[in-house]
Amino acid sequence: SRIQEVNIKSMVVAAPKDSEGEELQIQPLAEFMALVTDTECRYTFPVVFERQAKRGRDINVWYVTKPEQVKRHQGRDYVRVRLDHTVQLRLVDDEGTISDPIDAQVVDLSGNGLCFAIGRVVLTGTQVGLEIDNIPDLGPVDVMGRVVRCWPVNPEEEHPIYHVGVSFGELPRATVNKIVHYLFSVQRTSIAKGVLEGGWKA
Repeated sequence: SRIQEVNIKSMVVAAPKDSEGEELQIQPLAEFMALVTDTECRYTFPVVFERQAKRGRDINVWYVTKPEQVKRHQGRDYVRVRLDHTVQLRLVDDEGTISDPIDAQVVDLSGNGLCFAIGRVVLTGTQVGLEIDNIPDLGPVDVMGRVVRCWPVNPEEEHPIYHVGVSFGELPRATVNKIVHYLFSVQRTSIAKGVLEGGWKA
């Protein structure tokens, strides 16, 4: 969604849509958490749905309570979402030598980076060429990234697995928006599945 207006008593947001483009339905007085991001921080706050209205000919909006308190989260620009995807990567050493392609399992993905699993140590600062598939409405994403963290997840095993965190280089804003939109749809599907299976409780 997006914020349309903030007045003395209420906040007006565009009616949110699900992954199929259908507007979400919500009961009056339902409470939910809102998340707003900028380039440096995330802000979360609870709001209560008041009513729905129409602005102009085509835009439906929600009126929700204006938050009294907002929690500021320093650090990552985007929420990371766990995914069952693969990524093809090429490691670039200090001399500029590019490795052969390596297929790795994605652990999680966000709008500005990802984490993948691999059976070897990858040094912090290593440049990585990434090709990510299976993102709907986007196709393969090719981007250079930099390793910012590498840690073993099973150090006691004979063949340890390492999780490698990579920060993306420059991506077009439209591409980032499509990635974030896809991740939100994955989150909504996971929440809905949890509700149906009794895994989530109000």
